[in-house]
Amino acid sequence: MKNKKIFMGNYYICKIFAMILIVLIVFTGCGQNRIMEKEEKKETVESEMNEEVKKTAQTFRSVYMKEKSELNTLKVKRKIINCLEEKGYAAVDCDNQIDMVNREKV
Repeated sequence: MKNKKIFMGNYYICKIFAMILIVLIVFTGCGQNRIMEKEEKKETVESEMNEEVKKTAQTFRSVYMKEKSELNTLKVKRKIINCLEEKGYAAVDCDNQIDMVNREKV
């Protein structure tokens, strides 16, 4: 009789331990999938942003290549902003010396 009580006590302990182990495995697996999905989504968004930046940079590349030595002048900044305006982008210089173009889009 005493052996049966010991066996039943160990049985319940093993059963509880197995349940805890199963719960941990399930939640750990689900958490990893979520992390991977977030990372993949972040990479996709960054890739799309990089493509948009490259596309935008192509609009004023000719001005950049011609005026490479004088990029920080107001004249070159105006040319670049005008190129962006022609392609429909909203643009303004960092020093706020040139009025924003296509501001209605912002």
